[in-house]
Amino acid sequence: MIDNINTNKMDLNVNFIKSVLSLFSEMQGNGISLVYLGEFNHEITKMFTSMAESDMERKNEDRYVKKRVYHVMVETLQNMNKHSDEITDAKIGNGLFVIGNKEDIYYVITSNKVARNKVDDLRTAIDEVNNASPEELKQMYMQQIKHGKLSTKGGAGLGLIDIARKTGEKLVYKFLPIDEDFDLFILKVEINGVERYYDGYFVQNMDLLKEAVKAKWDGLFYTGGFEGDGKTTFTGQALLYCDHAFNLGRVAFNAKQFTKLVEEAKPHDAIQFDESYLTFATGKSRSKSSMAVKNMLTTIRSKQLYIGIVAPTFFDIDKYLLIHRSRCYFHIFADGLQRGFFRFYNRERKQDMYIRGKRDWNMKCVMCNFSGRFTNWSPWDDNEYEELKQKGIKESVDEPELPRGYKAYSNDELFRAKVATFEWLRR
Repeated sequence: MIDNINTNKMDLNVNFIKSVLSLFSEMQGNGISLVYLGEFNHEITKMFTSMAESDMERKNEDRYVKKRVYHVMVETLQNMNKHSDEITDAKIGNGLFVIGNKEDIYYVITSNKVARNKVDDLRTAIDEVNNASPEELKQMYMQQIKHGKLSTKGGAGLGLIDIARKTGEKLVYKFLPIDEDFDLFILKVEINGVERYYDGYFVQNMDLLKEAVKAKWDGLFYTGGFEGDGKTTFTGQALLYCDHAFNLGRVAFNAKQFTKLVEEAKPHDAIQFDESYLTFATGKSRSKSSMAVKNMLTTIRSKQLYIGIVAPTFFDIDKYLLIHRSRCYFHIFADGLQRGFFRFYNRERKQDMYIRGKRDWNMKCVMCNFSGRFTNWSPWDDNEYEELKQKGIKESVDEPELPRGYKAYSNDELFRAKVATFEWLRR
């Protein structure tokens, strides 16, 4: 009997140790550095922020990152303390708090109990924040300060708006039913460890594009450059600036995907057409897919969409699309082995460059309106992007239908022209 008791105790200990090790491994794998379940008050908030700051100091994080992580922690913890519907006898909020860091991304997760009759209002508020542009978030913030309706617990909705403004990320949330009266509200906030820099002149011109789209003008722009110079990244950054909700799900890699995205788009949605050379190159201009997409582009104005089209070369692109349908052209290039440079051509200058420079592939014939820098932060997961890209390319099987009199360039001619362009860019 004694042996059986000892054996049972040993089994319990082993299982417990296995559970602890499994939990520890799970936390390490997800970069979790702090988990707390219990009451939240001002002192606990101070303790957590101090611990997080010390951890970031050890990792030599930039001041920019530390400031944003600190701000998000304070806002989310205060939100739990004020708005949890699981209040202790000491009038203190109760809930779960998690902070972690993985691959340049910090994340804060909170979970607390909310009354079922408040779920719809909270969901609507978060969706409104997630669908707002940076400018709209600013207006919402100022409006809340000026005319905010205070809740019974002292908040005016400023916390969620401010978190979205500071992080530039969508708020991820979920409601899980607990019983008939309460749900468990889970909120996840991500803080990108790479600063999102936008060039000043770029911002001014993209703001003009946004005004044009609101007035039902075309919102299409082209981005070109050599492979690996960053044109896909730059285009994604530009579209995210125009549409705060832009994501990898709005990137097309062939004509069929692009057409579907445009058909399903809502007003002011941003869509990126990557690898568009397979559809819009001059040799493809009479293909079924190219003609279908060109017809589809006539709906952009009525739907008020932002469209970023990525192509490897300027002079290879269909004339109608480059000159008549797009508002501007960004040429992305590297300075030696350093990426992150662009030149901007407005509608008039890109048209002039196409007409005057096409014969000799001479981009030097027209000066750009301005040039600028961009940094290497990605609007999506690069591995997921690469998988979708390869899948989309494999689906592109249209054969071109060449018109009479069409002159097809040989590979040698294209190579010589591209080398000549590259030599000019290096000068």
